Amino acid sequence: MKTKRLSVIVIGLLLAAVCAWLGASVYLGRTTTTALKRVLAETPRQNTVRFVNLQHQQGLLSSSGQVEIRFNDLGAIPSTGTQLVALQLEYRMTNLLLPASSMRFEWRIRPAGDAGVELNRLFGSELALTGAGSVGYGGLTRSSLAMPELVLREGKDKLQISPSSGSIAWDRNALALSWKTARISIRGEGAALDVQDLSFDTQLTNWRRGTGTVRLAIDKYSTSYGSAQGLEVQASVLEEGDRAAIVVVPRLASLETAGHKLRNVGLELAVRGLDQASIDTLSAVAEDSGDFQNLTADERRRAAQAMRKLLDRGFAITVSKLAAEIGEGALTGDLQFEVRKSDEQGAAPFSIAKRITSAGKLTSTGKALGAMQTRLLVMLGLATDSREGLRSDYEFKDGKLRANGRDYDLSTALGQLDAQINAALTP
Repeated sequence: MKTKRLSVIVIGLLLAAVCAWLGASVYLGRTTTTALKRVLAETPRQNTVRFVNLQHQQGLLSSSGQVEIRFNDLGAIPSTGTQLVALQLEYRMTNLLLPASSMRFEWRIRPAGDAGVELNRLFGSELALTGAGSVGYGGLTRSSLAMPELVLREGKDKLQISPSSGSIAWDRNALALSWKTARISIRGEGAALDVQDLSFDTQLTNWRRGTGTVRLAIDKYSTSYGSAQGLEVQASVLEEGDRAAIVVVPRLASLETAGHKLRNVGLELAVRGLDQASIDTLSAVAEDSGDFQNLTADERRRAAQAMRKLLDRGFAITVSKLAAEIGEGALTGDLQFEVRKSDEQGAAPFSIAKRITSAGKLTSTGKALGAMQTRLLVMLGLATDSREGLRSDYEFKDGKLRANGRDYDLSTALGQLDAQINAALTP
């Protein structure tokens, strides 16, 4: 009797748990639908993208629908209001709660309207980007990305892009995106371009501010005029307290063109000490005004004040590790540029002579340059001979420029530049 009673209790608890599980899944689907409609209704107020013509069908444990994505910066036909370029997003979501995720989804984006019809005609098949992913309980959303091979032929011209794939993941602050394709080939009008193993990776710690790292890499590319291997460009935007820094590091393993060979080309460009609050203000004004093209009086004042603060707090630009092997020689160099902090925040007019210092050098060793090129550069005063090799250098300090052993008077030019800068800083 006790066993039977215990069995009834266990079964009752299991049924209650199942009902709670299914009820929570249904509730999640309903709240997701409400949130989706609210987000789409708010998008017309944004400046870049908006969603229209939502068609959403909600079931108990799944939903599906489609919506048109329009880009406010792109034009429309005045008579009909039809967007010249738009995308159609089709989706299906399953909101049954599982241990690893609260929701799974599949999606597909394709060009819409007349532009979509024309693109499909050009490529000979439907152009579409697809993916599938899930939403975790902590808010992390993941999805795969995939695009089939694209082939475009117009007479003797041809564009071919091999199948591409990648992934995307994001939460409240961070975003990670990766994309790769094995080959891109373009041929036509007597020219050719062949790109092999292209990859793109983004790791943003704060996607609203754009802080993080972006990397583009190409294993090999070849044109009608030359070829290169091992191209990589990495750019990072960093938050350093109340300052921001930008670091760009390009690398190139080898380049052959017009009979010249370069190897191990690289440098590091860094901008450090930028006032983060000023950057945020300038970014907001740029977004609202169409990249400063349509400023109100208030926006002009805010932008001028932010630029003044950016200069008053100072920042530095450096180019280090500049190097390249050319033939039987090499080039090395570096550069420093600093806007010094102002002791009179916003009070005194900006002065290049008082606030800016800069210096740099470029050295050629071995047979990087030919004998005629070397003599010409020395004769023109653009370089000097030294024990290190052919050297070109300069220093700018206290309004005075000294380059390759010669002094130059810049007082007139600096006065004109000061006047233009201070006019721009005056709201």
